[in-house]
Amino acid sequence: LCLMATGTGPVDSTYRKHAEFRDEVITDFRMWLDHDRARRELTFQLRRGLAQMAGHFSYTRQQGMTLLRELLQHLPEEHTPLLAELQRKPDLNVVHGTFLCILRPPVGMQPPYASTVTTQEKVQGLLLIEGMCLVNTSSRRVVRDHNGVDVFLGNLASTKTQLQTASLDALLATLMDSRANQEAFRQAGGPAKVVQLMKKTTTARDTRIKCAEALAVLATYLDECAVDEGTADYTHGVTQVLRTDIVKELGDDMVKTLERMVTMQGGQPDAEGFLNVLDAPPS
Repeated sequence: LCLMATGTGPVDSTYRKHAEFRDEVITDFRMWLDHDRARRELTFQLRRGLAQMAGHFSYTRQQGMTLLRELLQHLPEEHTPLLAELQRKPDLNVVHGTFLCILRPPVGMQPPYASTVTTQEKVQGLLLIEGMCLVNTSSRRVVRDHNGVDVFLGNLASTKTQLQTASLDALLATLMDSRANQEAFRQAGGPAKVVQLMKKTTTARDTRIKCAEALAVLATYLDECAVDEGTADYTHGVTQVLRTDIVKELGDDMVKTLERMVTMQGGQPDAEGFLNVLDAPPS
């Protein structure tokens, strides 16, 4: 009895062990409940957004994309792995749904009374894909499955500035850490198309600035990116080829000027300054 009263006896020691075990079980159960609640909530929001994006009318599709973009913007960092896990399911995959409903809908998918996809919807879809590729690296493989690089490059021929700039942003997010998309970009003549669009003085200034920023990333940053789909040596080779293609279209001196401006700006492309140099009459 004296040992029990002082808290040093065998009964008290056993009680403490049982209490600690009980607390661990309760803590684990609470963590599981929180994780399961987050999974169910995220699944619900994804299904809701994708269902609206598959709607027959423009306003419902835009509502769905807005919901999904807000979901990405406010996603807690600790839930990023959960989002990546859910993106393995085709019916919850945001990039797959965006291509299917907005950027490349199959012929005959929508009924005759459905409204056609507008330019604004395409811009929203591109921004959504950009966000998904930045948050979830596996989304870049889904872009490749849908030949997304060809879609983005095709949008550069549009006269809509917003569509052009959104396509360039989505393109850059897609190329990062993805040798398959880098190869697709090179084989589609992507460097030449971006350079030619930038060189045209009739192209909107905002689009030309975005082209210069994209070329700065392709020529100077891509080699430094980590690789998640293959060896660094292979990706280094791909990016060197991309840089060579850019030099072929733009000229070695202009590429060096661009790289120098990036260095002087502390790593940020001075697109305005580069365009001024590009447009300056030869001395």
